[in-house]
Amino acid sequence: MVTSFQMTFFHALNCVTLAYVPLVILYKYSGITEYVTIWKVLRATGIYFVTQFVKMLVLATLFPDIEGDESNLILTLQEFFKSLADTLDIIGVHLAITYAFSGKGEIRSFAAGYSWGVGHAIGRYLASFINVARTTAYHSQYIQYAIESNFDVFYFLAFAHLVWLSSRSGLSTKTRPVVMVALMLFALKAFFFHLLQHYFDFQSWTLLASKLALTAAYISVALHAYKSYRSHSTPEHAKRN
Repeated sequence: MVTSFQMTFFHALNCVTLAYVPLVILYKYSGITEYVTIWKVLRATGIYFVTQFVKMLVLATLFPDIEGDESNLILTLQEFFKSLADTLDIIGVHLAITYAFSGKGEIRSFAAGYSWGVGHAIGRYLASFINVARTTAYHSQYIQYAIESNFDVFYFLAFAHLVWLSSRSGLSTKTRPVVMVALMLFALKAFFFHLLQHYFDFQSWTLLASKLALTAAYISVALHAYKSYRSHSTPEHAKRN
């Protein structure tokens, strides 16, 4: 007879599989194994954790928890300014692209985005998956976490390519503002979902669907910017980068 503990353990195992096996598959079949070793991925993942630590220090210093009853406007403004700390990810990804990897820019940006996705999947979700194995009841929220972690990987891949493109001299004057705005909007991602949850009552699968839509839109912007960059780059310039 299967006990409740065994059921939640298998539930946690399913969540871990859904969240992390696609990362292994992506690394193996994306082609970066020919250019990027696991050690380099782990090194870039270390940059991710250092960046998150710096973000926590900034948030703890500048935005302490508000005690007492505060208006929704004050709490919303606080969430807005707290979300701006995500701009530090731009610096972190740029450092990973520049110093953690070598080779063509496309490979370096893909590897940096992948490493950021790995670090995010571990840092944000692993503790939750371990915790669910100790509970006594199944909850679909953890399945949503596992699915969301897959969205995040592709979101960070697009983000890393935008960071790389922002430093390219071959980017057209029409495309560069699009790239810069997309990078600025990255910092407002957490604030955007805060608004959806607290003002539009997006919850559970509805919120997850909105995250899928945002990821798809962000990938589309990154692909458009990359195609524009390649169409405006000379063969010599493309070869150097």
